[in-house]
Amino acid sequence: MQARFVDRVAIPSIIGSGVTIWGENLLPHVPFLPIRRLDVAKAFFSFFNLVFFTAIAYPLAPGATKYAMEALKRSIHNCYFCYHCRPAQLSEEAAFFQRRIGPNVALAQLMKLRAAYQPSLGFVLRCFATLVRLHLATALDNHFPLDPRAVRTAGGNGG
Repeated sequence: MQARFVDRVAIPSIIGSGVTIWGENLLPHVPFLPIRRLDVAKAFFSFFNLVFFTAIAYPLAPGATKYAMEALKRSIHNCYFCYHCRPAQLSEEAAFFQRRIGPNVALAQLMKLRAAYQPSLGFVLRCFATLVRLHLATALDNHFPLDPRAVRTAGGNGG
């Protein structure tokens, strides 16, 4: 039942960066389901609700900004994986989306907050629009279903 609420991007994006230390490379034998547009919507719903809760609980939750940072970071990872079918450093992924969706204050602020954290309700509120833009661009730019093992170019696999 729980699998119905998990998007199909999360598992391949985590496992895809795995490295075999000893023995046989088993990653090619791990089955991955195709990534659907529905999975992008599921991820959006999950991250948007986390940021929504963070914004409401901001006065009561001392780490609220960190929760929003984590939601935006996971969103960037998921959306980037839909374009490239591989994980990358957060700085590379954020730079990709700064070019893809245009300059974005929340993406730039995320990188600054990771270097020098400070609570910011403004950042939490800016995350809403950024999540919408990231997931909408991902859903529109890519052709679904996606094969999580495919390697694509920097421009994505769609229009």
